[in-house]
Amino acid sequence: MKRDLSEDKAAFFGQIVNAIEKQERLREATDETVLLRAEKMILFLKDSLGDLRSFVDRNEFLDSQEEIAFFKGHLPSILRYFIFYVKVYSLELRLLILNDPAKKKLLKRERKEIDKWIGKNEGFFRFYKSGTSELDNKYFRKSSKDMSLITDPGQWLFDDKFITVPSYLIGELLAYQRYRTYLENELRIFSGSLRGGVSLEEAQDDLVWTATKMAAVEILYGLYSVAAFNNGNAQLRQIARRVEKLTGIDLGNYYRYSIDLKIKKVRNEFLKKMIDSSEKRMDEQDENGRHA
Repeated sequence: MKRDLSEDKAAFFGQIVNAIEKQERLREATDETVLLRAEKMILFLKDSLGDLRSFVDRNEFLDSQEEIAFFKGHLPSILRYFIFYVKVYSLELRLLILNDPAKKKLLKRERKEIDKWIGKNEGFFRFYKSGTSELDNKYFRKSSKDMSLITDPGQWLFDDKFITVPSYLIGELLAYQRYRTYLENELRIFSGSLRGGVSLEEAQDDLVWTATKMAAVEILYGLYSVAAFNNGNAQLRQIARRVEKLTGIDLGNYYRYSIDLKIKKVRNEFLKKMIDSSEKRMDEQDENGRHA
């Protein structure tokens, strides 16, 4: 017999999302290839969705509002991770066998297809983003059977008591928005490498990084930890390339340096030195200003 544990539901859904985000950070901190990281994330997410399915089976929805909240919010917020990593995994597999011009062409074609898909489903997305609830009973109940929304043949195979078509569609929207950002970043990085990586202005720049490589790694992980790029959606390797471009040094296996950072008695020495020096400089400027 099913038990009603409604008070635990929101906490359980939140725990799953937190576990996924933690797993993402753990994978990003390794020296694995993007392909391997995506594969491991897919396996992790399959288990997460299985746990979610079991929880929903064991617990009744108290009322229609709780049911709508699940199919409209909680489920898509988890599905988006799975769909995103499946797209990345598929893309990276195809990139493996292509030369540089073909890779760039594929990235552009993927971006075009994503834009086309989003445009095709614009009406439904407009309804979803508007925040209106007038069609919630039609779209976000177990009984939702609107086959006109199917965009993927695989959706016919879903257990529609758990993953409904509208829920999956919202998950796709959220995943594809992130995937498009991923494609844009890859195109920027790839285009930069085709041009030799630096501009004429950069080639004439006489700035030389004279701090240590460990200091650059501290900056890398600092930027990643505070989600400084793309609202936290940028991958660690992308930020590493930006830091390499800034410093002009090869960070190499920066994951190994991060292990050294963790075991040091005083962590982030360079970042702390930056803060202390900056504050000291501002204090001195204030002091000079008062005596001017």
